[in-house]
Amino acid sequence: MILAVCLNPCLDRIVFVPQLKVNTLNRGQRRLVSAGGKGVNVAKVISALDEPVRIIGFFAGSAGRFIVDDLEKRRVRTQPIWIEGQETRTTTNILDMATGKETEITEPGPEIGQEQLELFLKMYRETVRKAI
Repeated sequence: MILAVCLNPCLDRIVFVPQLKVNTLNRGQRRLVSAGGKGVNVAKVISALDEPVRIIGFFAGSAGRFIVDDLEKRRVRTQPIWIEGQETRTTTNILDMATGKETEITEPGPEIGQEQLELFLKMYRETVRKAI
């Protein structure tokens, strides 16, 4: 088993607009939503290559729940450390279909307390013994 660590996962959203115009309403034609973050993306690729993978990281709120569910559908085993009262960050990419240019907006992630950090270190030490 391969262990992936993602300390700051995100909910990735891509919104496709015909032509992005500033200071006015833009209507998206379609959107894609998926689990993201560097560690999450690595885990998804490892799983797609039919290798067993587990991810440890901090998750919060409905975005965190979406990410965990998305990963489990992709056969990525998760060991989430839940942060109460906060929300996992969302990254929104706006793709201008006329120009092919992309604008990215990244929200801040949850703040990690000492208790969550200690739980992460404990889980990491226990899990790394079983990883490749």
